[in-house]
Amino acid sequence: RLCTARIARAMYTLRNKRGIAHKGAIDPNRYDLRFLYAASQWILSELIRLTAGLPLEQACRLVDEVNLPLRDLVQDVGSRRIVLEELPADEEILILMHSWHPNVSRTKDILAALHRCARSTVFNALKRLEERRFVEKVGRGEWVLTYRGLSEVASLVKRCLERQE
Repeated sequence: RLCTARIARAMYTLRNKRGIAHKGAIDPNRYDLRFLYAASQWILSELIRLTAGLPLEQACRLVDEVNLPLRDLVQDVGSRRIVLEELPADEEILILMHSWHPNVSRTKDILAALHRCARSTVFNALKRLEERRFVEKVGRGEWVLTYRGLSEVASLVKRCLERQE
């Protein structure tokens, strides 16, 4: 409990001194953000462990499932995002949509990300995903992931990360 309070204090200090929430003399960098992310995951694991009475390893697994590390699967390459794994179009679309979630995913962005696939392949994949109720069309050329789709992405990302190990 002592460590949790000290880590939270360090996170708060970094937030205030690096201009993350306030104007500061030093701009935050990706290493500051990585520390904040990792420290928040650790604190969350500790809270889960203490409140649920779970062993630390099991609590960490629960936090890992909530915080899917998409940075290992999706890369922003300027004007578009790409999925780094070789996957069928349906699965690639789900992972991309999760990287944009909770914002809507636009068809033109999906097409740009899957530029290696034929347009018909992308539209057929979107239609199959909609039929399985993983995605829902909400506007002209706009899609959102359903709760069912989010659940499918979680298991898909887990499988991809296990293959990488």
